[in-house]
Amino acid sequence: MTGVNKPVLDNQSRINHLKSKQNILIMHQNIQHLSSRLDQFQINLEEIKPDILALSEHKMTDADIKYLNLSDYILRSHFSRSSTVGGGVMILAKKGVVSKDVSIPVMQEIVTDKEFECCLTEFTMSGYSFVLACVYRSPTNYNVGPFLSKLEILIEALSNSYSNVVITGDFNINVLKHDNVYKNFCSILQMYNMDYKINFPTRVTAKSKTAIDNFITNINNKQLLSGGIITSISDHDAQYLQIFGLKNTHTNNIKKTCRKFTNDNFYLFFKYL
Repeated sequence: MTGVNKPVLDNQSRINHLKSKQNILIMHQNIQHLSSRLDQFQINLEEIKPDILALSEHKMTDADIKYLNLSDYILRSHFSRSSTVGGGVMILAKKGVVSKDVSIPVMQEIVTDKEFECCLTEFTMSGYSFVLACVYRSPTNYNVGPFLSKLEILIEALSNSYSNVVITGDFNINVLKHDNVYKNFCSILQMYNMDYKINFPTRVTAKSKTAIDNFITNINNKQLLSGGIITSISDHDAQYLQIFGLKNTHTNNIKKTCRKFTNDNFYLFFKYL
């Protein structure tokens, strides 16, 4: 399933390499409460300089986000919990990066606190267009089945509308543990000609090493470089995806055994979840 993964190695060498390239650099970080880590995280961003930034578990309310000020970056989309605290996802990009709001009807049905948190933005850089989703699933939500079902609905909807799809975030699915959850996750990706790109630990504690943060995409591996950066901002490392060849080349979206979610069977699907 994996293609261009690079483990977390020499942090400074990795950062210098990323800064030397002219392409699209996307970074994901589980931030574990952005407001309390802004100053330190700003230093990370000044060093790494990602074009696009996806954050999970920002733990900010809609009211808090109105006052968010991250130098050189503009908020493009976000989700904050309405019924509980914590969690949340957001996408930011450097000033000058062209973006467009994304509105797909299924979002209103699949986005749920803790179970499936998600936001979307379409980007165009040097003529290359792609849609980016940032997702988060709480580890306290033990039933992964509904999350995987909603992830498939999201992938189906985005694949029908966009040639180039990137989904990142904290899935809380450990791709280093090849259990039934992993197999079901991979099966969904294969149906839509997508791969996951991170196959090394992204969260390391005294008791465990897990790869629960990831990038999944249908973009050709020849255009990609992925890896990790130790930011020391939380107990999750950051992950990056670099896209080369900034021209609007279309990937071969060969789907296998795809389900079609029309309006009618979409509501039937949720009725029996």
